[in-house]
Amino acid sequence: MAGEAVLLRREGPVAEVVLNNPDRHNALSGAVLEGLHRAVAELAVDRQVRAVVPHGGGGRGLCAGGGPEEGGGRGGAGG
Repeated sequence: MAGEAVLLRREGPVAEVVLNNPDRHNALSGAVLEGLHRAVAELAVDRQVRAVVPHGGGGRGLCAGGGPEEGGGRGGAGG
């Protein structure tokens, strides 16, 4: 699982979705967004999961947001 942007763990009826880029404070990136999409799609059909807990890897917080280098910034040339 090392190197994956988003980790999905299950324990009984609880699933944990972990943003896995603590060196960048779990900032949003294309890989993270794709990983979140995959995790949500997988959990949507898992009838045993009753709760989903989002978690940021590294113990610093959930997510720093998105930066302009990842297309997460607002505005730009058109406002």
